[in-house]
Amino acid sequence: MKALFAASIAGLPTLLLLVPTAYGLDHYRCESKQLFDYSVICGYAEQASFSQIQGGDPFFVSGNTYGAYRFTSHLPDGTPKNYLIQTVSVEPYRRLFEYNDGKWKLCNLI
Repeated sequence: MKALFAASIAGLPTLLLLVPTAYGLDHYRCESKQLFDYSVICGYAEQASFSQIQGGDPFFVSGNTYGAYRFTSHLPDGTPKNYLIQTVSVEPYRRLFEYNDGKWKLCNLI
């Protein structure tokens, strides 16, 4: 019985990753047209922490922000772009932002 319960618990995170895919939510598209797979952002979001939240981060009016994670990615032309992931209390539980023109701009989940 314990082995069955442990196997069920171990498989739960994998099933949770599939939920957005079932709804057709496969990618984040940012203002620069940069695409990120939902699963990649989920992986980065696992590194989000409350200590990484900064004063200039976007405010989330629909719920609570639990953590933040920042990373830099390069566009096809080699231009570096800064990104912010917020883990929040409302589906899809992760918000991705791209830094453009001095502001964090929300990327769309498509």
